[in-house]
Amino acid sequence: MKVDEIIGRFEGKDGLKNVEKRGRRVWLTVDRESFKDFVEEVYEIQEDAHFSVCTGTDLGESVELIYYFSLNFRERHGEIYLGIRVSLPKDDLKIQTITDVVKGAQISEREIQEMLGVKVEGTPDARRLFLDEDFPEETYPWRRDEKGPDEITKDFHEGDENG
Repeated sequence: MKVDEIIGRFEGKDGLKNVEKRGRRVWLTVDRESFKDFVEEVYEIQEDAHFSVCTGTDLGESVELIYYFSLNFRERHGEIYLGIRVSLPKDDLKIQTITDVVKGAQISEREIQEMLGVKVEGTPDARRLFLDEDFPEETYPWRRDEKGPDEITKDFHEGDENG
């Protein structure tokens, strides 16, 4: 399947806000309510699509997540990179798990929970994976607001001659 054919599978779907294309890279911006439908469509397009990772960024009023997939990875020079972008308002940081569609997404989902404070609803395992158990609750290392690690980092150099 070619890039434009893949884009065509998503165009007109409820919840699609934007499509960006650069060569063999495609980014879909979708609303939260339709997010999982788009992930399921990826696996209808290609049953063995590859989930790579989910990244997250604190944008101030919202947290943006991008879930990255590869399609056609077995086709020489034919791989297509697909990012599904969803924005979550800070006052409602929730998203549905995709682990029932992509088992390998669990590590990324646990990471965004710990690092950004996003509640992944329906995840089969919500335990901490990256942060120590005594890391302060409600403090998220990738956040840039009052829930970020500022207080912790201020204390790192306390008493240090150079701090």
